[in-house]
Amino acid sequence: MNAIKLKTDGERFKQLVEKHEGQMKALLPFEEEKEKAHEASCQALREVMRAMEEYSAEAERSLPELERIADEAEASCTQVYRRSRDLLDETVNTYIEIVVELIHDNIDTLDGMNINGKDVFLAINWALPEDIFVGTNMSKKDPVLYVKGSELSSDLCIELQPGNIKTHIMCCNKDGHFVDKSRFLADYENGVYQFESK
Repeated sequence: MNAIKLKTDGERFKQLVEKHEGQMKALLPFEEEKEKAHEASCQALREVMRAMEEYSAEAERSLPELERIADEAEASCTQVYRRSRDLLDETVNTYIEIVVELIHDNIDTLDGMNINGKDVFLAINWALPEDIFVGTNMSKKDPVLYVKGSELSSDLCIELQPGNIKTHIMCCNKDGHFVDKSRFLADYENGVYQFESK
């Protein structure tokens, strides 16, 4: 088996990789903030539960204040998660755009190849940044190429699960399990290369 060498010097590909690196750096503070806010919320809830289980006059007096603290901690946690949502969505889209751009830049090489073939699978994954990779469902009849990625963010990993149809790229889902050049290029020009939930 001859190794397939894919080009990674396309200008847009390089720009997307740089954008991705910036997004990952920006996600780090949110991850730390979310972890702290989540722990504070859990701790405040544990204090409320402890007070409810004590059945003492002191616990009963402190319960309203503990519940107020728990409510504030939960609201703070929710706000942190909401603030990170837009960046998370944009980062997921960049993951997908990087894979699409790589395929676009190498469509002449990949045209007609078996997307489930080991040589194609390895070539695509070797050419991507180390925290981005693709997988397939290995179906011969109805193959799916989906984007997966980084362990940096638990939310990002959840977004990039194979079950999320919005991360599936359509280039290999027509006429069996082969990359279809004309179809992919048409989708690319129209900016339509993902499955969308109906």
